[in-house]
This record gives sequence, C-alpha cells and structure tokens, in this order.
Amino acid sequence: MAEIKDLTIIIPFLNEKEEVENTLKSIRDHSTTDIPIIVIDDGSDDGYDYLSVTQKYGATYVRNSERMGVAASRDKGVDLCQTTYFLLLDSHMRFYECVWADRLLSLLQEDDRVILCAQTKVLNRTDEGEVIENEISVKTYGAFVDIPGLKGITLYSRWIAQDLYPDELVVEIPSVLGAGYAASKRYWQYLQGLRGLIYYGSDEPFISIKAWKEGGRCLLVKDVVIGHIYRTEAPYLIVPIHVHYNKMLIAEMLLPYPMKKRFLTRFELTQEETFQETQNLISKKREEIAVMKSYIRSITTRSDEDVFRMQKSINDPDTSVSLRQLLAITNKINGWGLSEGKCGFAVSMYRKASLDELSVINGIIGELLSELPEVIGSFSLPVTLGYGWCGIGWTISFFLEKKVLPDEFALLLPLIDHHVMERDVRRIRESGFEKGLAGVLYYIMCRLENTASIAPVSFDTIYLQELEVVARDLFVNGEGIDSVDVYHVFLEGRKTGKFLLGLLEEPNLFYFSENL
Repeated sequence: MAEIKDLTIIIPFLNEKEEVENTLKSIRDHSTTDIPIIVIDDGSDDGYDYLSVTQKYGATYVRNSERMGVAASRDKGVDLCQTTYFLLLDSHMRFYECVWADRLLSLLQEDDRVILCAQTKVLNRTDEGEVIENEISVKTYGAFVDIPGLKGITLYSRWIAQDLYPDELVVEIPSVLGAGYAASKRYWQYLQGLRGLIYYGSDEPFISIKAWKEGGRCLLVKDVVIGHIYRTEAPYLIVPIHVHYNKMLIAEMLLPYPMKKRFLTRFELTQEETFQETQNLISKKREEIAVMKSYIRSITTRSDEDVFRMQKSINDPDTSVSLRQLLAITNKINGWGLSEGKCGFAVSMYRKASLDELSVINGIIGELLSELPEVIGSFSLPVTLGYGWCGIGWTISFFLEKKVLPDEFALLLPLIDHHVMERDVRRIRESGFEKGLAGVLYYIMCRLENTASIAPVSFDTIYLQELEVVARDLFVNGEGIDSVDVYHVFLEGRKTGKFLLGLLEEPNLFYFSENL
C-alpha cells in the first residue's frame, strides 16, 4: 500500500467562519497520519482569520484574489496538490473513523478510472448551534442524474433512496452526490475536471456523466461515512442564472441531441425570459464550449445508450426497484398496459438490464408478450397509452425495433390501429400522456415515423385531420403543460411530413406495486 500521504484533501469555501476549523479538526482527529490538506478561500469577505485557523491544523491556505466559484476552486486545488490522489470536501463536514483514507486509497490504486463517492450522513444544526444527525432523513445510496423528460427541465443529481445492492460495500452509481469525492489527479485532469462550470451548481452531474462517457465509473463506498451539514441558507449569494447556465452547459456538451433538445424546449416553454438570458451567456462562450465538447467526444468510449441506460433505469417511476426485484414478480403481473401491466413491465425490465443481462432478459420478454396475438383479437381495452391499445402498439413497435420480438408481430400493428381509430379523439377529455390525447398522438407518430415500413398504417386522412384540429386547440390554449412538447412535435410533423420523435422522452410509465 502507498503511503497515506499519497492522498490530499481539498476544501474550497466561502464565508464559512468556524466551520472551516470544525472540519479541519474532525479530519485531524480521525486520521492516523498528517494527510496534506489544501484549503481554497474563494474570496471570503466576512473578516474571519482563516489563515491562522488553517496554520493551526497544518493545512495549506490559498486565497483566490477574486471569486472563482466552487467548480473552479476545486479544479485549482487538484492542480495544486502534489499527490497521486485527492479527496474533495465541503467545509462543513465530519469524520467518524480513522480507516477512511486507507480504504479510499486501496480502491483508487486498484482502478484510477473512477470517481469515488463516500456514504453521506445527513447532519443539521439546531437553533442552539449543536450539530446533530438527522434521524428522520432517509438514508441515501448515491445519486442519479434527473435527465430531461416530460416533467420539468431537471438535470440535477438526485438521491437514490434505497440500497439496491445491500450485500455489497462498493457499488456502481449513476452520479456522485454529498460532497465527499475521491479520484486520481491524472484521471480528473484527463476528464478536464469541472472546466466550464461557473460559480455554483451542477458539479456532480457534470463530472459523473463525463466519467461514464469516457469509460470510467462512479462508485459509492458505503463503508466510508462522512457527515455533511445540510443547511437552509448558504453564507454566500447564489445567482439563479449561474445555476441555469451550468445546466445548459451540460446539455450542450454532454447530452445526445434528442435529450438536449428536450431540455432546451422545456426550459424555453416554462421560463422563457430566463432561457433567453442563459442562451445569451452561452453564446458568449460558444467557441470555448465547442473546444471542450470536441475534447470530450475524442475521449468518449461508451455509446450514449450505454451511458444513459443507468440514469433512465433509476429515473423510472419505480425508482427504488432493481431488476432482481422485477424478475421475482414476473408471474404475478396481470393486464397488458404500459402503466401497470405486462407491456410496461417488459419495457422496465429491458431498461434496467445491463448489456450482459440483455440476452437472458430478451428471452423472458419474448415469453411474457407471447400471448399478445390472442389478446388483440379477444379483449376490449381503452385507447390510452398507459392502459390500452396505444400502449400495446407502442410496446410492440419498441421491441420490434430492438429486435426482441419476431417480425410476425408487425402484423398486429394494423389491427391495433383500427382499435385506436374506433375512439373519437374529439371526445377525449384528458390531455396527458398516460390517459389522454398526448399518449394517443405519441403512438400514432411512432407508427407513422418508425414502423410504417414494416407494417401498413391504417390511420385514414379524416382521422389524422381530426387529431390535428384537437391537438392545435390544446396547444394554443396551453392545456396540459407536460404534454405541450407532444402537441408541438405532432403539429410540426403534419406540416413537414417528418415527426421528430427524438425530441420527446420515450414512455416511462410502469408502476411497481409493493403488493405484488
């Protein structure tokens, strides 16, 4: 094992006062060797004597001449550190055992193409100033990136609230979160760290997606626990436009075009003025962003499908359910809908499966859906995407494209089209994706754009014209904000003859019932 001094702790801060000393003391009290510590003061203006505090605990004090932001300060600390590995911390954290440094070093020495994430213990400060563990808070196990979908502009890292692999101490996670991250200096700089982010926000999704794209991994180390004081207000100004800029930078640099377009469309529809202001900031750095994007593309070894498969599986409505749990209830699923039945269950299994698991899962899916030909001829179902014909039709189309179902299943699609047309779209009251018109539109666009070549489309001209009238009315009136994107793509497609389905998130409706 390398000397313990092969690890440097880097702590950026701004106006944190006594918390800097509290964190330094906790580190020194729970380490067996004088680990190098670099403290980056990002221009504090509170008059506190940080230099004396850092000298007291043998840390190196560096003060930025002007505020750089947490991302740039973290990168600066990495550049300054003289060791092979480092640990990034916030300045309001606590340690509990002395083995954490050895543990992190041993894992980094095994594989330096990783970003390690410590297990977070949620701490709060009482009105009396005492720091206590929040016993009500849900224990978390890493995070995932809330990628752009039908509900909100997202792109935050969000906690995973259930231990999906309780028997393992080190597990892959889609994103780091919690402010205790260890990596090698070489790998961080190879990824270009947090370069491009400004001031505050989005460090975690940015570095996590980069690592996964490059071919590395993010790992949660459950047996390294670091306490983090979560507070209601920061001791410095957070400017919303900077937060939005960083999210837009991630979209520009790291997301595949359909996800990027969904993000931008949703952002513009919901926050038009802020969107324009953010776009103006991005435009001023267009050349710099293009260079960074080109570099990331040059080091990328994983496909977008592989990179975002993990994010999507965690991001399902059944966020805490593993593939293992789904397989255990295969024989208990009744019905055929995307929301609660076999179609949604099959899609959910496919999305949760790793590349190594797909061959087995595809066989299970084929068996699960083998009764569909009989169902289509004998059942009376609603037309909806979540619970009826549109969901079944979309599922067949989805698995035909993935080469999971045999080609003869394409013969079922024209029959489903006829079932869909039996419902007068002018009488559909709901506008939403799961139970309303948006879901019907989505299925019809999939048929016209993706599977018309493998199965004749049965929608007649009058039916499509009626759909267009209803969709335009809903779009103009702004009904169903979560469905506006669907209306827009449908109406544009009717004009151009091409439906840009990549601008929409695929259906993600299956609900896992604990009663199964």
